[in-house]
Amino acid sequence: MNVAPSPVLTLTATQSDAGSVQASLQEIYDEISAATLGWETAVDVEDLESALYSQDWVFIDSNKQLHSWQQVREEGGLPVQKPALTWVAQTIQKLSLTPEGAAAVVNMSTVRTVIDREGRYGRRGASHSVTETTTFRDRWIAGPDGWKMKSREQLGRFIVAVDRRSS
Repeated sequence: MNVAPSPVLTLTATQSDAGSVQASLQEIYDEISAATLGWETAVDVEDLESALYSQDWVFIDSNKQLHSWQQVREEGGLPVQKPALTWVAQTIQKLSLTPEGAAAVVNMSTVRTVIDREGRYGRRGASHSVTETTTFRDRWIAGPDGWKMKSREQLGRFIVAVDRRSS
């Protein structure tokens, strides 16, 4: 899967209207979510990285520890893993313009189907849909090639919800 910049990804970042910036960034989040579902190899992740993230991108975990892109990938923090995600959505809750671009508070929800081998959610061996929701603060920079994410800070722990289904 190659991630070629779409018209949304190559928008010029000179927009000064917060509503317009929010609409543009929400489209990018939607594209990231769709690309995440289509990831098959590490190369897919690298393509997305080069298209959407600044070279000095950093992840700040809930303990305020900094992690580079490479560290996040090595620690399994990107969903190129099993069980595969069945749904991803990232929704902007709040956006503010900054001198460099924008800051967005985003709720990210992921859903995956798991086989509960330990019986943590009920009967052993049952299939469950597990939803994880996490809030992040993302910092975006505006440049000649469009918007690039500079940092992602996790705001608190993720919330897990389990919908029980019979296997």
